Amino acid sequence: MGITIREIILSDYEAVWKMEGQVHRLHSENRPDIFQKMDSPLTEQAFRKTLEDKNQIALLAEENGTAAAYCIVTLRPPSKNPMLIPRTAAWMEELCVCEEYRRRGIGNLLFREACRRAKMLHAESMELMVWSFNKPAERFYEQEGMALKSETMEIKL
Repeated sequence: MGITIREIILSDYEAVWKMEGQVHRLHSENRPDIFQKMDSPLTEQAFRKTLEDKNQIALLAEENGTAAAYCIVTLRPPSKNPMLIPRTAAWMEELCVCEEYRRRGIGNLLFREACRRAKMLHAESMELMVWSFNKPAERFYEQEGMALKSETMEIKL
């Protein structure tokens, strides 16, 4: 398996747009009360901004030269809240493995590389949010060693 992981570049927009659409479709199908139906919410302007942001890690995994997965991680500076211990956290904004490349270990490699790079930038933890309907993602992250930190609850009014 010829898997490579590299930084995302501007010419990767179309491939990332497609994968972002897969992620969004999952969310809009499961929570139509929150997410609008659309092909992909990723605009080229937002994509450019992500690539220019020095506090973000944007990685693309390729299998034999074809885009198979991507992730975006934001480094969050220490909180100024005096109750909290100052620490830098890495926040995984997105991780998506293209549907036709799942169950090949690509997500595992990408996740671990994102963690490695965040640690090199002095992040003390990798954090993320998973929607409760996304049980496969929960299992994936648990297998990577992540543990539940908090829960968000809601009631419809």
